[in-house]
Amino acid sequence: MAYRVLPFSTFLIQDNLLRPVVVNMIPLYISFRTRSWIVVREGAGDIRGRQILRVFTVSVIALFGLTGCSGGEGGVDVPSGSAQPPTSTVGSDFDVIVFGGSPSGVAAAVTAAEWGQKHGHRVALISQYPTVGGAISNGLGAADIGAKSAVTGYADRFFQQIRDTYDDPGAWNVTPSDAENIFRGHLREAGVEIFTDETLESVARTGEQIDCMTTTRAEYCGPVFVDATYTGELAAAADVPFRLGYDDWFDYDEPRSDRVWKVLSALRPEDVPGAEAAFEENPYVTTGVRPSESWSEDAGEGGVSMTYRLCVTKDDDNKIPFAKTENYEKYADGWRRWLGGLSWGAKLADHGSIVGAIQIAPTHDGKWDFNNGHGFANVPAPDGLFNGEREAVFEQMEDYQRNWMWFVQHETPESLRESMAGFGLCSDEFAENDNWPYEPYIREGRRIVGEQTLTMHNIDDPTQRVADESIAIGAYDIDNKPSEYRYWDGVMYRDSASYADVPWYEIPRGVIHPVNLNNLMVTVNVSATSRAHGSLRMEPQYMAMGEAAGAIAFSALLNGTTPADVDWQSADYALRMNGNVRKLSRLCEGMAEDRHRMAAGLDPVTCEPTARQDTDRS
Repeated sequence: MAYRVLPFSTFLIQDNLLRPVVVNMIPLYISFRTRSWIVVREGAGDIRGRQILRVFTVSVIALFGLTGCSGGEGGVDVPSGSAQPPTSTVGSDFDVIVFGGSPSGVAAAVTAAEWGQKHGHRVALISQYPTVGGAISNGLGAADIGAKSAVTGYADRFFQQIRDTYDDPGAWNVTPSDAENIFRGHLREAGVEIFTDETLESVARTGEQIDCMTTTRAEYCGPVFVDATYTGELAAAADVPFRLGYDDWFDYDEPRSDRVWKVLSALRPEDVPGAEAAFEENPYVTTGVRPSESWSEDAGEGGVSMTYRLCVTKDDDNKIPFAKTENYEKYADGWRRWLGGLSWGAKLADHGSIVGAIQIAPTHDGKWDFNNGHGFANVPAPDGLFNGEREAVFEQMEDYQRNWMWFVQHETPESLRESMAGFGLCSDEFAENDNWPYEPYIREGRRIVGEQTLTMHNIDDPTQRVADESIAIGAYDIDNKPSEYRYWDGVMYRDSASYADVPWYEIPRGVIHPVNLNNLMVTVNVSATSRAHGSLRMEPQYMAMGEAAGAIAFSALLNGTTPADVDWQSADYALRMNGNVRKLSRLCEGMAEDRHRMAAGLDPVTCEPTARQDTDRS
């Protein structure tokens, strides 16, 4: 016979047992500082009607003393600089546990906590890094938006606070520290307890539910879990089936899924001798393997895209110049050979941005967001990122990209050198990490196998573009990054798929629910094909899916069921009250001009989805 330990407040909500418990166990729930547990016998179905074996109280003060945590107004924030205590043997009881400090995780935690406040729900946000806010708090200051009018709910709240912070009604871009301050402010106001710098060690599950997760600091137990990591850590540890990379690229008979090898650089004859040995020194280039005639034969060989988005500035009073490391020549020999076959350049674009081989967008206070563009810093992530070698992968990538930045400033054609001249790292950002972001920008992780899988059919086919239970609006173009650089016989190749426009589409709820767990939701590496994921992988859409998970979590607790079994109407109500618009018809009604409706793939009169206009481009 198996038993589960459940938070007392959750059990009261689920089984409506407040009156008999209060009569017999006065006083159990005296204040915020007292937490109660109920031990119940496992049985079929949900926990309603299970026999209560015993009830007892646990003081939060005593509990936190054992776990190495301390309570405070507005939540708990374990600083990254503190010593790492051994893992506690006493579980920290929460109603909702969000693992992953990404914007999606923040949205999930804030939504669940705000709606659950008057019910005493306790929400934890656990970040793997010292920061919260994921990529946006780590250099992604110019987040890809897609369509501004499709940004609603929590995402709109975040971007509106950027505008309020800078007193600029047109602001969308943000500096890393300002982004984190906004995210942390929302978490504190909602009463979310924040834990940082924690690495997942194990997951305990019973049947189709996660019971607890153990990190390097503590064990966290509760009825609802959310995986909001960029790599799908919690889901993978809980044995959720997943897809990684481009192995499944051709499995869904999707439209617009052509992918080919393209010549990135044909080396000059004088650069070919010794080139293979030079490129073997580059950890992100495959050598000695001829590209197949059809890329489909090589689909499983590459890796997901990764880079560091850097905060850079020209302000001499706030600048750390780029410097090469002792490994510079190891990389530079190959870069120089590769460079000879390229037509390089950079140009000034809208809003002061620099585009081309590099992309640099202004944020605020003289700071810019550096992105790779068509250069050599978008690289395939090594297998170690998903095999327990995260820190080594990050260190290698940092060393590589530091040298790349110096190379771009000193050994590239004049137009590019001039565009990069004077830039350095922002000295007031990431000061405790040598002014380097704590985490890279990982564009795709382990995509779960969910109750529904979003494919290009859901995006292109007007009859499939509307979902019965829509959790978000997709509005960003399809942008799948290269998965491999391959050198063969004097030519540098990379795989490529067309960058393509998309009509707006509704993202179905089933993509966040794994097929084999009913109390876990995954809000970043959702169930989607790799091609479709190239459209929905943007932060505003991640935030919308996280917000939906937070509303579902609250509804599950309130109604005594699992997230997978929540009746959609209750979650939908919470999202509508938050101003989250997830139906194309409602967004269409708010468009004043026919051309805006047509650009979204909607009939200007009926607002019904229409056939896609063919506007693909490479």
